[in-house]
Amino acid sequence: MARIGIIGSGNVGTNVGFFVAEQGIADVSLYDIQDGIAKGKSLDMMEAAPIRKYRTKITAAGSLAEIHGADIIVVAVGSVRTPGMSRDDLKDKNLPVIKELAEQLRHAPGVIILVTEPVDILIPEFIRISCLSPMRVMGLVGVLHSTRLRYILSRELGVSAEDVAAQVIGRDSKDMLPLYSHCTVGGIPIELLLDTKQLDAVTEELVNAGDSIVQLAQRSSSYYAPSAAAADLCHDILKNTGAIRSVSHLFQDAYGIRDVAMSLPCKIGKNGIEQVFQPQLTPEQLQHLHNGAKELASLASVSP
Repeated sequence: MARIGIIGSGNVGTNVGFFVAEQGIADVSLYDIQDGIAKGKSLDMMEAAPIRKYRTKITAAGSLAEIHGADIIVVAVGSVRTPGMSRDDLKDKNLPVIKELAEQLRHAPGVIILVTEPVDILIPEFIRISCLSPMRVMGLVGVLHSTRLRYILSRELGVSAEDVAAQVIGRDSKDMLPLYSHCTVGGIPIELLLDTKQLDAVTEELVNAGDSIVQLAQRSSSYYAPSAAAADLCHDILKNTGAIRSVSHLFQDAYGIRDVAMSLPCKIGKNGIEQVFQPQLTPEQLQHLHNGAKELASLASVSP
């Protein structure tokens, strides 16, 4: 069976492993720098297997060398947000961790899914140091925001979220771009179902969703939705589904933008990102995307 390595056994990493196990996607290897955590959590999840009826093997890796050869590596290490923090506030804490990890994962043969925030800032550095193909390193954020948008729209309309198709692109920040012109409900354009004022309210809820969870929980960032989204992405890769997912990746001339990471719809398969799509944007949206790229480039230039 295929194997997924998860680096970091906190809330996100552990729940990715659990969701992967329940779906029978692949065997899981958990790794954590703190001795005993990965072993204890993997044992706990395996003891749930007779009840949840999954046959997936979940084990603890004793070193990163055991993770290196996995088909997919999910990176979920580092600090998480607490009330009052933005995603960019985590840069100084998490960038050194990701740089060290990228060095240890140089030339890893699998696909990398980066969950650690701020994803858009960390991806270019991870690729540069690890020497991995930009098409095999992706960030979770676009998938997560698109999932949140589908939920919000389904709730507002009282319909099944499965019937909502939505994509969110751009920076992982309050400047993210929900593409309502490409959003449908059962094939019906969303702009025929909700007016501009209603869509503005949806956008406000979407861009504040992560902050709202942090403020309400008063402890840490969200982890159930990110974990479920990561498990879903693992499924798409290992099953070579060709699903279209909005993932953060290193731009290589999309819309004339290079060397920064943001989210766009991509075809996902066994080799990672197989094709990048460039939806038609209005001049305002295009300028918005370019402004986000400039801000990311500025943040990267002062990285530790």
